[in-house]
Amino acid sequence: MKTYLYIILTMIFFALVGIGFLIYKSYEVNKEALGKSLSKMLDETSDKVFVTNTHDTVMVENNNHSEPEGSLAGKLCYPSQGIPPLNIYIENVETGDVTKQESDLNQDSYKADLAPGTYIAYAYVKGMEDSFGGYTEAVPCGLSVDCEDHKLIEFKIVDQGLTSDIDICDWYGAEVPEEPSL
Repeated sequence: MKTYLYIILTMIFFALVGIGFLIYKSYEVNKEALGKSLSKMLDETSDKVFVTNTHDTVMVENNNHSEPEGSLAGKLCYPSQGIPPLNIYIENVETGDVTKQESDLNQDSYKADLAPGTYIAYAYVKGMEDSFGGYTEAVPCGLSVDCEDHKLIEFKIVDQGLTSDIDICDWYGAEVPEEPSL
C-alpha cells in the first residue's frame, strides 16, 4: 500500500514539474515574441532606434537625441522632524525656463534630467508661499550661524554629465525668486 502511495506521489510531483516547465517555456516564448514585435514596430518607424532584449527587460535606445541632456541630483532638507511636500523649482538662469517637480511627504532627495546650462534650485512648501528654501552659499558652508550668505548658487549642467550635491537645505533666509505659477 505504501509503495502505491509513493508511486502516485512521485507521478504527481513529476506532473507538476512538467506543468511548471511548460508555463516557464510559454513565458520565455511570449517574452521573445514581444521583443521581436517591438523591434519590428520600431524598425518600421525609425532607422535610428535599437532594441535590446535583456532577460526581463526590453530596452529601447534612440540614438537620434533631439536635445542633449545632463542630470541633477540633490538632497531635500527641512528644519523639522519631517519634510513636508515641496514644489521644487530648477531655473535656467540663461533662458529663464523653470522646471517644476513635486515631492512627497518625507522625500529626502530629488533628481532631474535637464538641458545643459546654468541653473539655480529652490523650493516652496506646497500651499505655503512664505516657507521657502534653496541651494545657497550657506549649504556648503555648513548651515551654521556663521554662514551669513543666503544667495542661491549657480551650477552647471553638462551634456551626459551628473551634477550632484545640489542640496535644497537653506530654509533660514534663502534669497529665492517669487514662486512661479506653473
